[in-house]
Amino acid sequence: MYGITEQIISILQNLYQDSKCAVRTNGDTSELFTVLTGVRQGCILSPLMFAIVMDWVMRQSTSSRDFGLIWVDGTRLIDLDSADDVVLIDSDVKRSQELTTAVESKWVYV
Repeated sequence: MYGITEQIISILQNLYQDSKCAVRTNGDTSELFTVLTGVRQGCILSPLMFAIVMDWVMRQSTSSRDFGLIWVDGTRLIDLDSADDVVLIDSDVKRSQELTTAVESKWVYV
């Protein structure tokens, strides 16, 4: 769906495999700890990877229902994404809860 080659996927997996971090405060550095989720802060690829994951989650979450508001060209406006914030949109409270639950259930796979 996204046209990402196996070679690129392998490179990204190797970049993130066994990632470790430390926290530096007041000149002191903590012990290294393993990073299990997220993208590297400041990495030029992080915004793109975030956008791809968000697109996948939203497609998986909304493919079976007509969530959102009808937009100007007949499509639906379901979400607004910015940095690490997501706004889910619907005009009905019950459907809004269903949308939230659907999105939450897809994060298990990410």
